[in-house]
Amino acid sequence: MRTRRAHPSILKASSGAGKLLGTGTLLASFVCAGALVALASACGGGASSSGGSGAGTGGAGAAGGGQGGDGLQDFVTSASSSSSSSSSGTGGQNPGPMCDPPNPNGGVTAFAAAYGDAQTQSGVSVSTDKTGNILLAGALQGTMNLGGTMLTSGGKEDAFVAKLNSAGQVIWAKRFGDGQNQSATGIGADAEGNVYVTGIFIGTVNFGGSNLTSDTNFFQDVFLVKFAPDGSHVWSKKFGDSNIQYARALAVDGVGNVVIAGYFQQQVDFGGGVLTAAGQAFDAFVAKFNATGQHLWSKKYGNDADQSAKSLAVDGAGNVYVAGEASGAIDFGAGLVMAQGNPSAFVAKLDSQGAPIWAKLSSGAGKASANAVAVSPSGSVAVAGQFQGTFDLGGKPMTNIDVDDAFVSVLTSSGAQTYTRAFGDPTFQRADGVAFAPNGDVLLAGAFTGSIDLGGGASPSADGFDMFLGRLAAKDGCLVWGRSYGGPLVQSPQSLVFDPVSGNVILTGSFGGTVDFGLGPLTAAGDDAFLFAVKP
Repeated sequence: MRTRRAHPSILKASSGAGKLLGTGTLLASFVCAGALVALASACGGGASSSGGSGAGTGGAGAAGGGQGGDGLQDFVTSASSSSSSSSSGTGGQNPGPMCDPPNPNGGVTAFAAAYGDAQTQSGVSVSTDKTGNILLAGALQGTMNLGGTMLTSGGKEDAFVAKLNSAGQVIWAKRFGDGQNQSATGIGADAEGNVYVTGIFIGTVNFGGSNLTSDTNFFQDVFLVKFAPDGSHVWSKKFGDSNIQYARALAVDGVGNVVIAGYFQQQVDFGGGVLTAAGQAFDAFVAKFNATGQHLWSKKYGNDADQSAKSLAVDGAGNVYVAGEASGAIDFGAGLVMAQGNPSAFVAKLDSQGAPIWAKLSSGAGKASANAVAVSPSGSVAVAGQFQGTFDLGGKPMTNIDVDDAFVSVLTSSGAQTYTRAFGDPTFQRADGVAFAPNGDVLLAGAFTGSIDLGGGASPSADGFDMFLGRLAAKDGCLVWGRSYGGPLVQSPQSLVFDPVSGNVILTGSFGGTVDFGLGPLTAAGDDAFLFAVKP
């Protein structure tokens, strides 16, 4: 029987936390590959790769422990597989490098919190500001207690935004919505600590200025809002027509310009003139605004099939990196026209004015999706997602087993491949979040079904999704450390960020049942939002 919590559960690390804690289990290995892989299309159940709030249903998580062998073994394996000293990729077709054993003491949890009641809440996007405060955005149906602030939805799903300090203590929290559906899907901050949020809404929403009302009560429009550091409203805007517009990602550059990305149907005007999608298909969009909300530029990418931008990043020069999924041809301009019949992963680099610098599209007899992209201070680019079948984005094909496998690929600033790693078994795996550590290591989070090979043999999960979090070496993608988090229902990461102030990697998403993020069990009353931080 589920019980409703009156207060959020927050657990903090003890001074002795320096070993494996709770049920966060060591992940021994990743499958390796020498070429950039494609990524696969949207997920079913669990975290929504679109940045939505969809928690799924499922079964118990994996258990077990142990240290990996000398080589990269399967990160996720079937129950009948076993460890080996040298890795073979999925199906033995993607050989990888020999690696040292991972660190069994890596990934110690700093704090963990859960928020929600017997209905549905989800953290969808997480970021930090220049002083290390945590910015959290998502959706709620029902009631959440965020640091003593009770947020209750207006009937259906409402958007929420919160600011917390680096220890996870809430500074302020707000919810926005009416009796229709609203969700915050992207959040970021500028150098002054102002907070920018994008998302989707149906009906009427007021962020502290004038009412914003969608064009219909059937299809969502996009909102973009700026808050001062104390949470007070600065400005807010809405974009849409009588069809569907969906913002999935947000990034803020070094001078306070804000970029959003997503997809739309028919037409949308972000302030620079109407963008028109091809036919009834969805086209991807990227739009940039200055700190006062004035339109700088907006671009659309697509054809008569569906395209979607799912993730954004910006570098110190203001270049924009966008990743997502495309069917058919996609034209980034300047002769960068790419075509692939199946749903394929794309990643593109645009300059600060929106002009294309380079773009890549996966190829092969299957489907793929890029769910997350990140850029390091040195200009390296990491893209992560899922793929099915055989795919290639670098001159060497990779083949998975059965349903979707997860992948991460690291590129140079010019788009050349550094390494790619993939992991999977005959069940489902997906990468949802990616970030860089200061030394160039990659931090990767996602969800999986099937089993985890912890180095001493496979530990199968029950039905449903568990979470994983791992750190990969900058040079070759060898696993530095890895952990899994499981429980009786679904654990779904939605967003990941590295905070250079605290040195923590911070994750948010949703979960059902009971899960231990490393400091003791947290129990959801329904599908609850979670936020936890790990020392990487």
